[in-house]
Formats: sequence, C-alpha cells, structure tokens
Amino acid sequence: MIQPLRQLHRRSFLVLGIALPVLFVNGIVSRPSLPKTAGARTMAGEFAPVTEQTVQANGFPVRLSTVRDREGMVLHISSPSALNAPDLLVYASPMESRGAVTDNATFLGEYAPGNSYRLPNDRAQFVILYSLGHQEIVASAPLGGRQ
Repeated sequence: MIQPLRQLHRRSFLVLGIALPVLFVNGIVSRPSLPKTAGARTMAGEFAPVTEQTVQANGFPVRLSTVRDREGMVLHISSPSALNAPDLLVYASPMESRGAVTDNATFLGEYAPGNSYRLPNDRAQFVILYSLGHQEIVASAPLGGRQ
C-alpha cells in the first residue's frame, strides 16, 4: 500500500515541478501591458500657474494644478494620501468619460502623487484617473484654463 502511494507522489511532484514554472511564465507573459506614454513627464518648477482645483477620487481629495511653461501646458497631480485603486493611470480627453476611457483619450502616464504630466496640444478638456485593476474611472475633472 505504501509503495504505490510513494510512486504516485513521486510522479505528482515531477509533474508539478515542470508544470508550475511553465504556468507561472505563461501567466506573466499573458498579462495586459500598459499603453505607451504619449506625453513626457516633467517635474514642476518655475511655471506660470493657470488653474487649481480639488476633486474627490475614492473619497480622497486630489489636487489638480494646471500650469503653463514655454512648451505648453503641464498638469500637476498631488494627493495627501494614497488612493486605494490598483494601477492608476492618467488620461487627457477632449470629452468627459463616465464608464470607460474613450478611444480619443491620450495616455499621460502612471499616477504617482506629486508627478507632473505634459498635456497634449489637441485641446484636451478633461483629465481622467482610471484604475486598470478595477477597470473603472476613479475620477474625471474638467481642465480649466485651456485655450
């Protein structure tokens, strides 16, 4: 009785030893990738302030500041606390999005408190914070001062 169980366990561990690494690598390869960054991220420095507003994202205040420099408009996003949303992405859109990010939205980059994002020149009117993990829009706010 013990010998057949030992043989079964030996074969099981051999199969698991081969199958688990293959499944792990396959899972990593099949993950969806982040979109390519369209605008260059810059650090906030000596800019002329245009607008400043505070929006709610998952119950937390997020401060959006729009400033102008020689190359165009820059969006600076800051939050006093971490937002509880996985894989938060920042988009600029010419129209407000309610359920999902539209095709005409421009990817600005991954969200990190205190980061600045170069706004595209195609007259984006709204900024969207999108959670890739939850597949939902966390916050959407109009960009003031666009001309």
